[in-house]
Amino acid sequence: MTRRWFIVPVIGTGTKGDPYRVKLSIAHSALIPSNPDGTPRFNWALCLVSAMDFAALDADVEVEPFPGVSLDDQLSSIPAAARNRIQTALINRGVDLTGIDLNSTVRDVVERVVERLDARLDHRKMQVPE
Repeated sequence: MTRRWFIVPVIGTGTKGDPYRVKLSIAHSALIPSNPDGTPRFNWALCLVSAMDFAALDADVEVEPFPGVSLDDQLSSIPAAARNRIQTALINRGVDLTGIDLNSTVRDVVERVVERLDARLDHRKMQVPE
């Protein structure tokens, strides 16, 4: 199985029968920060996903795939179209990408997303099957 990072919509109404969750039905770990009243702070979450095939996620227009497979992949090694897609998606979600350039890694970008969600969160604790 391969692990990849995605920006995924948060769905649900927050009721017992329809709890807040991410729009995924495969193995994942998600960072969904909450407001004091328990509602999600954002309508999206950072997810680490484990799967053999990501074709359905890659084709879902509501899901934004992070380019690259490894957190250590340099952005310069990723095709421009994939880089531009996630850059636009993150800027539209208020993620500050100042200082992120082609020498930056996917890890650098993931850390910026975590800062936007809640700087107290730690993406290194997210676990999914390998």
